[in-house]
Amino acid sequence: MNASASRLAIYAGILLPALLLALLPACGNKAPLSPSPTVSQSGWPDPSDPLIISPDTPPIIDLEPEEPFPVASPVVPDIDWAPNSGAPIGKIPYGKSYTDAGVVVMDVSASYPSSAGTAIGSYYAGVLEDAAYRCDKLSEEAKSLRRNGALKKVFSYSEDFTVELDNGGIISIRRDLSLDTVGELPDASVACDTFRAADGAMLALDDFFTVPQEEYVNRLLYSVRKFISSNGEGMFEDAPAAAVEIFPYDCFCVTQSGLSLFYPEQTIAPQNMGVVRIDIPWEVFGDIWKMP
Repeated sequence: MNASASRLAIYAGILLPALLLALLPACGNKAPLSPSPTVSQSGWPDPSDPLIISPDTPPIIDLEPEEPFPVASPVVPDIDWAPNSGAPIGKIPYGKSYTDAGVVVMDVSASYPSSAGTAIGSYYAGVLEDAAYRCDKLSEEAKSLRRNGALKKVFSYSEDFTVELDNGGIISIRRDLSLDTVGELPDASVACDTFRAADGAMLALDDFFTVPQEEYVNRLLYSVRKFISSNGEGMFEDAPAAAVEIFPYDCFCVTQSGLSLFYPEQTIAPQNMGVVRIDIPWEVFGDIWKMP
């Protein structure tokens, strides 16, 4: 299946991966780009294409230059990576088996972050409650399929998390989701949350940069382009243009070594590559990075 057909299946809601997106939000851009850019033969947006960008839409970035920003003297941010002195991030397990007439139709095995008595803890308690509700709804689909003789396999949903960073000021958490239903491969997704430790406020990419969005996104996309180029044949042909169109504004993690972006599966690469993670080192940002 080519790139266009793969994304069409996702967006049209033909396949059950759509149920995963309904279960918990997957990574992706917060707003679609409009209008669509003219794409050159190289696969990158044509810088001569006139675009009308509203204040509510992310910018289209010109990636034609080899290096769209000065990198002669990069500055690594001076950040204190001391251990977090606040409430530690714990784990809340959640598991359940759904049956129909004594037959198991769906298994759930998940764990969620916890932080007792904090805003972050309250947030994840809500995430767990919402996930449990949506698992209940998904199990009804499995029961219906079984009663109609169409349940090919037991539905399986799993979720776990990794604390990418937990220092005195920032907590950044990646959640890995997997739904196994009728496909040959489980459908994977990632959700990312980054908080200010002091008050539990959720942070966006804009909070970490001292320059306008267009400038810092340009630098990030420079690294994305290098990643796509280095993985050549493993990526979709239109991966460069797709990487701009669905830039993951709300799916990032802060780490000790830099910033990580996550592209949903079947957007810039085939499903067997899963969610694509692109790690971008501090040196790329020069002196435009800040700690909120």
